[in-house]
Amino acid sequence: MFKYLFILAVIVMSLVLPAAWAADDWSVRPRALVLVVDPLMNKASGETLVAHYRWNDSSQLAQKFIDDILTATHGQVQFEVAETIVDHDWPPFLDNVTPFDGETYKHAWEGKREFPGKCDYAAILEKHGVREKIESGLIDEVWMFGFPGMGCYETRMAGEGAIWCNGPVIEDFACSRSFVVYGFNYERDVDCMLEDLGHRAESILAHVFRDAGPDNAWARFTRYDKTHPGQAGCGNVHFAPNSQRDYDWGNPTYVESTCDDWALNFPALNGLRKQVNADEWGNDDMRLHHLWWFTRFPHHSGEFEGKLANWWKYIFAWDTHLSL
Repeated sequence: MFKYLFILAVIVMSLVLPAAWAADDWSVRPRALVLVVDPLMNKASGETLVAHYRWNDSSQLAQKFIDDILTATHGQVQFEVAETIVDHDWPPFLDNVTPFDGETYKHAWEGKREFPGKCDYAAILEKHGVREKIESGLIDEVWMFGFPGMGCYETRMAGEGAIWCNGPVIEDFACSRSFVVYGFNYERDVDCMLEDLGHRAESILAHVFRDAGPDNAWARFTRYDKTHPGQAGCGNVHFAPNSQRDYDWGNPTYVESTCDDWALNFPALNGLRKQVNADEWGNDDMRLHHLWWFTRFPHHSGEFEGKLANWWKYIFAWDTHLSL
């Protein structure tokens, strides 16, 4: 019940904005290819890896992600699944590493969990005709669900104009449009998918603000008390305003933060501060922390300090806005 009340509070807060700074009327409906790599554990029986280990249903995870993105972006980003592909082959690895089969994967997963392979993204994308789908506008990004040890990054970008996106550019896959490929893990839940989105956002916004000076809006937004005592903003994906280490989202210590200034006053920031601790972002719940963080992203019309005042445009429409 607490989780649902928190999300409702997040939505209500997003609506409590000064009239002079109403949210941007911009919206976008990106189209995702859900590519589920669910290999056969046993060819004779047809049992798949997900069925064998009773891991999560990727279609349900995708819908949770769509719903959470809608909340995170104040309704501005509404994804739709344009196509779902389920691939029952064991994926190829780079560097001549032998792909898994049912027995070798079972031995690895239930043993020392040593996974030497790196996913061959280009081969998988070529196999499923992703270039044509991206260039024709059928899809805008790829949500690839795979298994632990598949050797994927949380996100990577491919195509013309691609940048580092929490992973290196997929150089060996030519495409006239840049696009993101997620490496989701269906053994985990949507909280980890939001983590991947968070690192995507950090990579893109760090690129956008790379020449804006050390005191730029993104730098101020992501400050936390450990590195900037008394000057915490909203923190980053791994660090809440009062975190002392990675993933320290349950810290009860109070610190002073400008998080409400970003939530309520942007772009007319006036230095509003308040004392906050883990009660503010869901008490060590990873998903709730990430939603709390995302809903404070500027999502307004116009510009602020020489950059767009709606950061979601950079994150989800980078091919249009990334050069601005």
